[in-house]
Amino acid sequence: MPRRAILALGVATEVRIFVALISLMVAAILFVCACPPFPSVGGLIDSSYPVLVTKFGAPSEAPPDLSLPQHLRAGRRYFWRRSRIVAVWTLEVEYPAAPFGPASEPYVTYPSAPPDPASRPYFAARGLDTGWNWIDWLLPHEAVARATVQVP
Repeated sequence: MPRRAILALGVATEVRIFVALISLMVAAILFVCACPPFPSVGGLIDSSYPVLVTKFGAPSEAPPDLSLPQHLRAGRRYFWRRSRIVAVWTLEVEYPAAPFGPASEPYVTYPSAPPDPASRPYFAARGLDTGWNWIDWLLPHEAVARATVQVP
């Protein structure tokens, strides 16, 4: 076999090994990103605030969305974030607002101070975000909400 043929075969083998290693690294990153650090939100909706803090540590508090009318704003929103190389898993829970104002305006609310330890969130969501809006809609997100209906 001429020397050139041996060198060409060596380069082809090195390229295959390089492509295989890159493919393996990409698969490992995707696997790590796809494993959520938070349990399913279906079970978290029944967890109290102290239980969530014990499980996940101190949360960050999200500021109220001032673009919404007062009666549509959430009471308190807390979230936890866990980084996964190229993406971030976020867990968010919302607690109801405490009533404020006369009985004729029951929809006027203000955020309660820390949630009552016995209270349960009325909304919980978890999702994987990359920061690239064009691809985030393909990634796993799940949410669950608790609601009450008043019948006259």
